Amino acid sequence: MLLGGSPTPVVTATTVTPTVSYIQVRHPVDGKLMTLVPSGVFFSGRDNEPVWLDAFAIDVHPTTNADYARFVSATGHPPPPHWTDGRYPDELRDHPVVFVTWSDANAYAE
Repeated sequence: MLLGGSPTPVVTATTVTPTVSYIQVRHPVDGKLMTLVPSGVFFSGRDNEPVWLDAFAIDVHPTTNADYARFVSATGHPPPPHWTDGRYPDELRDHPVVFVTWSDANAYAE
């Protein structure tokens, strides 16, 4: 199980070059392709303070307005404030969703 009780995604290995490979997964709910970021040290802030991060999966492609609209429709979560009448402009269907808070993104990820 992933955080938030999501089912474990299907895992496949992909080779980028003969010496480098990475893990890709499909999210079990929306089927979006994700890649595994291995655990390690991240240098944070102005002073580059080392911070240990556990491994995590991140979407390969950004979440589009159409993706986010399906989430809003399915959950009743509020749409981004700039969508007119709760809808994105048709010409921005495949553009990345913007003006979402961390809490909005976290709700989407659950």
